[in-house]
Amino acid sequence: MTKKQNLDKDKLRILLWSACPWTKVGYGTQAKGIAEAMLDLGHEVAFQSLFGLLGASINWKGVPIYPARNHPLGWDVVESNARHFGADLIVSFYDIWALPLDICGTIKTPWAAMTPVDGTPVQEVTVLRLQQVTYPVAFARDSLKLMQEAELNDATYIPLGIDCNVFKPSSKQAARDALDIPQDCYLMTMIAANKGFPCRKSFPEVLQAFARFRTCHPEAILYLHSTRKPFGSSGNGIYFDAIIDDLEIPRSSVAFAPENELVVGVPDEQMAQIYQASDVLLSPSMGEGFGLPIAEAQACGCPVITQDCSAMSELTINGIACKPLTRWWQPGLNYWWQLADVNAIRDAMERLYCQPADVAQENARQGAEYIKNVYSWDVVRDMYWKPFLERVREELW
Repeated sequence: MTKKQNLDKDKLRILLWSACPWTKVGYGTQAKGIAEAMLDLGHEVAFQSLFGLLGASINWKGVPIYPARNHPLGWDVVESNARHFGADLIVSFYDIWALPLDICGTIKTPWAAMTPVDGTPVQEVTVLRLQQVTYPVAFARDSLKLMQEAELNDATYIPLGIDCNVFKPSSKQAARDALDIPQDCYLMTMIAANKGFPCRKSFPEVLQAFARFRTCHPEAILYLHSTRKPFGSSGNGIYFDAIIDDLEIPRSSVAFAPENELVVGVPDEQMAQIYQASDVLLSPSMGEGFGLPIAEAQACGCPVITQDCSAMSELTINGIACKPLTRWWQPGLNYWWQLADVNAIRDAMERLYCQPADVAQENARQGAEYIKNVYSWDVVRDMYWKPFLERVREELW
């Protein structure tokens, strides 16, 4: 089928290639926000699924959703579906290194590729693909800098967005009552998928730091919004019971999300309550392309402990970005991650625990305000997506 002619030159027809908007994964929730921003700006949008739909095309709130076909990421049908929709632009939101090297030769439609960079330097497999797309897009300032250092000088910065109508400060007491959490505990929360080796999310380092922290603060509870055993990645991940027992952490001091909830997907409103109920979010990853829980937690007034590297440095407003222990070479991707320092995490826990109440309250207010002013969807839509799509429209026509 030949490409449909777009007679309305004031708007673009955009095929958004990402996880389906109803999926409760980071790519899905962000793809939903991106699609809604584009629709708000008057453009027409369809989805090419790379997660969440197989079989037949469906309609989601007036938006066509094309399924994956032979390949689960949909790269074998994205160009044909772009032509069927009459797309002026494909916008992919996924790790571009996971796509075939010759994918750029099969896609003829102008292509904007949003891809994370969570290590240094930008790995060659990513650079080779971004050199061929029409518009490389970074969603962290750190990623933009690394792309420019790799001579991708035409890269554009468009951050991810936060729904600050949902993720916002609220009563810690009310949130704990709603979630049946004891009012007198010190709740430390970690929200991360338990998959992959090595553990990019630094579960072993966090657990060691928590074990040391609770010897002085036995009221501390670690809530892991994750699975007890590895989920995905061919069984690579953490078997938590073994490491918890080895560190002699009482089982009663560690709580997990109900696995049935993780499978079905936890609503954003409940996720916001988890942040609101928490005393601190622990996210000292070895590298982050963005770090949505870090932004969401601060939007809810919860301080964070992260690492001072990758996108975490620019995202850590209310909290502590710990200095990494050393670089760690990731042989699968051929770049450096940063190994977390257990002692630095433990010290950060103590500093936040001992923070005066008035200081903590003011830091929470400033952090939530910053996230709202910089990363709320209306800001991301108007400050970044609007001028970018206007530029694309002018260059195409």
